[in-house]
Amino acid sequence: MPVLAALFVFPVICAFAQTEDNPQRLEIYVSPVIEVLSYSMNTPALGAGLTFGAGDEVSIGARFLYAFDGQDLQTMELSLFMRFYIFGFAPNTGLFVQVMGGASLFEYKNTVSIPTQVGSLSFGLSAGWRFIFFDSWFAEPQVRLGYPYRFSLGASAGYRF
Repeated sequence: MPVLAALFVFPVICAFAQTEDNPQRLEIYVSPVIEVLSYSMNTPALGAGLTFGAGDEVSIGARFLYAFDGQDLQTMELSLFMRFYIFGFAPNTGLFVQVMGGASLFEYKNTVSIPTQVGSLSFGLSAGWRFIFFDSWFAEPQVRLGYPYRFSLGASAGYRF
């Protein structure tokens, strides 16, 4: 339910990004993401997804990720996040820490041992670095720790509006 509520709140925040009362631009960004995740000790999973976010020094957003380990496990993860930029050299650049929470749905064969049969709450903490290119384009390597995955290494590249 919180995920659905946030999907309605996110467009409202974006609508107020630039008004006559607030001429400063609120950063809105979108980026595809790829990750290598550890759901089980047997085989790492490869994931791909999409991230949407809005905010300046603190941003909020939503993220969808599909992961497959090539043999037994398929996962769909929908999460919300809050990101904090730390020691930025310019607005929305540099080191960031991100808190995430949402839901994961699983489809797997009997050979994999994961925490639940169908789905689980998903939460975690990630850290990364945002590199800006050509004023509007960016790249972000990051690492995540959380549940039901143990850890993840990923990268994204996207566009800032």
